Amino acid sequence: MLGLIIFDEPTTSLSERETEKLFALIARLRARSIAIIYISHTLADVFRLCDDIKVLHDGEVVGTGATKTFTSVVIFISVWLESLRNRTR
Repeated sequence: MLGLIIFDEPTTSLSERETEKLFALIARLRARSIAIIYISHTLADVFRLCDDIKVLHDGEVVGTGATKTFTSVVIFISVWLESLRNRTR
């Protein structure tokens, strides 16, 4: 069965234990070839769960690529540079 599930800030109100249960569920879904879109400001979760990252700032893509090519610093700089570009427009 193929499918897609979108999680939008799913851990915001979860305890650490509940978050671990969610991550285990996501792992089972991925093992069944279900695609996951995971939206979060919690970068540790993104780095743990995602194969690819798309960084958005004010609705604009400011970075995209394989998770292994990103660090928290790269994401911060991408967003910061985009905000500087927006100020000069």
